[in-house]
Amino acid sequence: MKVLKILLLGLLGFVGSADLTGQESVTVDPTVTALFEHERHIAESVVAGDLAALDTVYSADFQFTHGSGQIQTKTEWLAAVEQAKASEVFNNRLLRDQVGELHGDVAILEGWIDVRANHDYSVRYVRVYQLRAGRWLMISHRTVEGG
Repeated sequence: MKVLKILLLGLLGFVGSADLTGQESVTVDPTVTALFEHERHIAESVVAGDLAALDTVYSADFQFTHGSGQIQTKTEWLAAVEQAKASEVFNNRLLRDQVGELHGDVAILEGWIDVRANHDYSVRYVRVYQLRAGRWLMISHRTVEGG
């Protein structure tokens, strides 16, 4: 099964993985590794309600698509984060099982977020980043399972 996962990921063109099986990792592109770390900082900023930090990581045309199908703009998502902070909704957001693809100035990352909140849940996501003016900005978050 482990060989099949690695083979499928190779066929799909994935260039990196934080941990595919819990036991082994494949070689990870340094940019993808940096984006994995960037995502951890974003998760911490969401929990902390650090709107100033979050404002710098999302593009002006950012869209957040929830598992329910609800779509939020950057402004709407930041307002939701602010409201969640005021209500002390999020206790932690842990990222796991991340994989990533790099396509020039576009990166596609996918993984799971284990949300510790008023009620705990996990979601699988796909995020798209674009290199703009020398900075990687998240242009899309899509919850594709759970939540």
